[in-house]
Amino acid sequence: MLAGSVATEAGRFATLAGGVATEAGRVATVAGDVATEAGRVATDAGDVATEVGSFATLAEGVATEAGRVATVAGDVATEAGRVATLAGSVATDAGDVATEAGRVATLAGGVATEAGRVATVAGDVATEAGRIATDAGDIIAIVGLQRGIPSKRESSARVDYVPALCTHRPSLLPIEWSGEVFGSWRRGRFAAGDVVRSPLNLII
Repeated sequence: MLAGSVATEAGRFATLAGGVATEAGRVATVAGDVATEAGRVATDAGDVATEVGSFATLAEGVATEAGRVATVAGDVATEAGRVATLAGSVATDAGDVATEAGRVATLAGGVATEAGRVATVAGDVATEAGRIATDAGDIIAIVGLQRGIPSKRESSARVDYVPALCTHRPSLLPIEWSGEVFGSWRRGRFAAGDVVRSPLNLII
């Protein structure tokens, strides 16, 4: 009886041991699944780390490019300052040129005024020359007969020759002529009464 009881208990323990072994296999299977999942997570973590590394490399490239752009911007700002300085110099030069142009314009106005004054004086001189020419014409009309040309005031039967006269030198005229000729000239015009016959029978 004791042996049967022991065998029964041994079978129960064996069954229990089998259940424990089965549970252990299930736990081992779960552990395998967990290990597989852990491997997958580790793989994903590696991929994430690789991606992060790529982003870090890209960020480094962006930072480098930003530094280069900043350097170019500095160069552009320096060039802009140089251009602004040059523009200021050009503006100053333009102001100097404008001032000089104004001075030249003022000088040109003065020259034009002087030219107008000279033209006025020239007009006065021309007027005076015309008056003198008119007076000279009046004098020449009195002594129009040239040396060696016969007088047409006399008849064809008689020919008188009139000597050349120097009207600007009264001392060369006959005494009777000088007073008559230059007295008429001072009056401005010769009238018909100014034509007289000299003692030498010359028509003046």
